[in-house]
Amino acid sequence: MPHYVPPSHGPADLAQSGPPPAIDGKPWEPINAGQPWSLRVEGPNSFRFERRPGDRWAKDVSDNNSWQGQTKERTELDDPVRHGARDFTVSFSMMVEPGPPLGAPYVILGQMHRGGGGQDASRGAQPFSQQLLPRDVFRVVTAGGDDNRGQTVFTDRSFQRGRWYNFNYRIHEDPAQGAVIGYRDGAKIIDYHGPVGFNDPDGVYFRFGIYGPASTTPIAVHYRDVHVGSQAGNSDVLRPWMRSRAAGSASSPQSPGNDRGRDAD
Repeated sequence: MPHYVPPSHGPADLAQSGPPPAIDGKPWEPINAGQPWSLRVEGPNSFRFERRPGDRWAKDVSDNNSWQGQTKERTELDDPVRHGARDFTVSFSMMVEPGPPLGAPYVILGQMHRGGGGQDASRGAQPFSQQLLPRDVFRVVTAGGDDNRGQTVFTDRSFQRGRWYNFNYRIHEDPAQGAVIGYRDGAKIIDYHGPVGFNDPDGVYFRFGIYGPASTTPIAVHYRDVHVGSQAGNSDVLRPWMRSRAAGSASSPQSPGNDRGRDAD
């Protein structure tokens, strides 16, 4: 496994220009505002993300990216692989730090992202996402098939900041007969069977962290013991910028946004 030396501005903080952290031994790409607080590696497969008002990824700024007229702010880790597989296991522990009320309509705390191509894959809801709403309402949303808006498959109106939750998801991506099975702290919370995903030719990929429209307040979230598994076969494709990084190319890696088409999220 490569050894990553953190930049000098913090004990383990990674700015946008810093080298990527790893999940299960594979480097993932930070996409954030490059601030000292944006991302901190806290251990193997464990991270702290913080987003403050005005924290915009450079590519969002240069591309003037917005969603329904709303400026996007984020700090996320971006999966290096576009998964052509259909069956996934995703597990992690997550804790949202106590803090001021959410100053935005919603924030996404992890998502399975459409890979680009297909039926306008950069627009609308993603196949799977965790979201936090005002008043700390937590929900899980899935979308697929002809449903580009998404539907809520789990809601918790008693979600507690400062508490660790253990999540384990099984996701079958199929625009007609998909499934999301979810457990939290060992109890089944989701048993959904229906459309999941959009049959995108470029597959799907995962992101962990904080994403959403511009907020008037900061928010921080911890993830630990993050694992993503798939029945990969030969259908998982390493993105071009990751191939160049893996080969030790001296040239700058391609921006992870340039090879997936339009990127609304």
